[in-house]
Amino acid sequence: MVGLLYLKHAFGESDESVVQQWSENPCWQFFCGGEYFEIRLPCNPSGLTRFRHALGDAGVEELLAKTIETAVSLKAIAPQDLERVIVDSTAQEKAIAFPTDSRLLDVARRINTQGRRTRTSFTPCAYRKSSASAKAKRASPMNSGSRWALPPPRKAT
Repeated sequence: MVGLLYLKHAFGESDESVVQQWSENPCWQFFCGGEYFEIRLPCNPSGLTRFRHALGDAGVEELLAKTIETAVSLKAIAPQDLERVIVDSTAQEKAIAFPTDSRLLDVARRINTQGRRTRTSFTPCAYRKSSASAKAKRASPMNSGSRWALPPPRKAT
């Protein structure tokens, strides 16, 4: 049960998935003390939950202390390695909200309900009127200042 608990926290798995993956992974079985590969589930996932709750926070701290003590006694780590903890935070997740269309629309709705004016009007009538007048200006040959105006006719030589 302790090995399953370590695997659960090391890989960020749920109780159900860690029990299922234990039955499929011989390395996990060896880590938990298995001598040969077994297909059966090691326990019921609810049993792992009950074990974790019965252990409590103090029990988890005691397990960590015993693990460190065993590692030092087996000379897997040196005692001076435990004096300072180095945390690499370059790969930590950040709470970044990317601007999606639905979120931008929601922000625009909130601004309009607060009584603030926006730059454009989203009413269909105003949009149709402005687009119709813009089309008329673009199509007019008299409007030579516009980049959409038709070029002057060529003279025959």
